[in-house]
Amino acid sequence: MSENSNSFTIKDHYNAVASDYHQQYDPERLRDISRSYPANYFRLEKLLESFRANGVKRALEVGVGDGSPLAAVAGLGIDVWGFDFADEMVSKAKRLIEVVGGNPEQIFVGDIQHPRSYTDELPDSGFDGIIAMGVMPHVDSERTILENITALVQPEGRVFIEFRNKLFSMF
Repeated sequence: MSENSNSFTIKDHYNAVASDYHQQYDPERLRDISRSYPANYFRLEKLLESFRANGVKRALEVGVGDGSPLAAVAGLGIDVWGFDFADEMVSKAKRLIEVVGGNPEQIFVGDIQHPRSYTDELPDSGFDGIIAMGVMPHVDSERTILENITALVQPEGRVFIEFRNKLFSMF
């Protein structure tokens, strides 16, 4: 992920917010309009609906965050994998994936901008579902990320990429 020139980096930010990150998907907090991106719960529901309807069997989340979306995907009986460049997020995601019955060894530190950081950890057969939520604002090249994701998705696979900006969020 892109690092800025300040001493406090994007990675530092995500390591610092790891403990509360799951709250953005909490349906009990839907009416709290003071939250950033209060629609994340609905985005996650759309993702689950799509993966369920399209028979996704193995999913990868790039930028796994705290693992909340991936844990929900695992709840559909899907084999889940994920990586993130923030160590604290990976630690939290591993714990959450284990709680829902997934394999925590399939969650690891990696960066979608650098294939060497993740390719040896992933199955050769690829994925029929890929998730990238909240990743694109932090990358150096959207084109590179889309090419890297394309290399990981199976033909006819589903890719769910969320794009955010300050005015509104699209997916």
